Amino acid sequence: MAASVEIAILLYQGVTALDAVGPWEVLSRIPGAKVQFVGKEVGPVVAEGGGLLLGATRSISETICPDVLVVPGGSTTPGQMVDDEVLDWLRKVHRTSDGFGLHGSFDPWRGGNPERAAGDDALVQDGRAADHGCEAQAR
Repeated sequence: MAASVEIAILLYQGVTALDAVGPWEVLSRIPGAKVQFVGKEVGPVVAEGGGLLLGATRSISETICPDVLVVPGGSTTPGQMVDDEVLDWLRKVHRTSDGFGLHGSFDPWRGGNPERAAGDDALVQDGRAADHGCEAQAR
């Protein structure tokens, strides 16, 4: 029997649906994986473009120490990266998780990179953060 792995995918208003659902499609097929969408609150989240709702099934306060965290991109990512509650949670999760994945179109020149926005260089430097599909372009 495969070991259980708790994977959290952070949802927020304006998230790019593919950046959240794509990793879910892949990670949910890992034997023993328990993949959940989490948000500041349980409930619907409007994806980028406004025509699609995704659902957060757990709040970040209920998600204490997932083994892996995926932070999808989106047009509103920079705004999320100044939300103290989200940033505090990212720091806490990073200290206890085995992996921290970023997926999407984060733009570090506009403050859209969660690990840098969290103000914790350890999120970047300890080798546990992975950047999947990030596209950083100098402005």
